[in-house]
Amino acid sequence: GITQHIGAYQVEKDGNVIRKGDIVINMHIPSCGPMTEELCMDSFRQAEAFFKELFPGRPVAFMCNSWLLYPEHENMLEPTTNMRKFMNFFDIVEGREDPNGGNLWRIFYAHNYSDPTKLPQETSLQRAYVKLLSSGKPAGSGVGYFFMKDGVIL
Repeated sequence: GITQHIGAYQVEKDGNVIRKGDIVINMHIPSCGPMTEELCMDSFRQAEAFFKELFPGRPVAFMCNSWLLYPEHENMLEPTTNMRKFMNFFDIVEGREDPNGGNLWRIFYAHNYSDPTKLPQETSLQRAYVKLLSSGKPAGSGVGYFFMKDGVIL
């Protein structure tokens, strides 16, 4: 789902600016279905068309605050994965560690992470997170933005 949100960061890219307090389109990524580049772009284009009146004379500003944008994924996941491709849409402005692993349930569908070797390792994402947690590093999240105009991410 996508909702309006007041920007909490100052962001500038190629002359496009979001100031603290500006309206941005805040996206939430549901945990069902595939997350291919094509489906993401289709969703972004639909959102741009729907919300463009809120951005007269300027590109539509999108933001996402999610575990999917954790910068450490660049070291953990292959560039060809859908998650890494999703990250590439954004300029990530903040990464945060989460020592409590608040979003690990989304990966493992479990709530006890004290022994990473007992976690499921059926997917490449699960295996990458078991390796991360076994090395003593925490899970985390990130915040990213992008601008879109006429169906193109700027």
